[in-house]
Amino acid sequence: LFVLSSGKDTITDFNLKKDVIGLIYPLDLKFKQKGNDLLIKGNDKVKTFILNMDKDDFLANYPDNLEAIPAVEVFLT
Repeated sequence: LFVLSSGKDTITDFNLKKDVIGLIYPLDLKFKQKGNDLLIKGNDKVKTFILNMDKDDFLANYPDNLEAIPAVEVFLT
């Protein structure tokens, strides 16, 4: 489970068959192919790159590859 957050994030090991994107609340998402990578942009300054991901492959499972989660705990290091 990868949770979209504000800011610039990069997911390096997303697996279409095993992983999902988690949302704490609804976001207006836009998807754009940037070379070999998929850029997901949304309100609240969400900007996430999924490396080596094809937009059409990702969207073939959309929205089933999104999961609503009621809360998330974040650890800062």
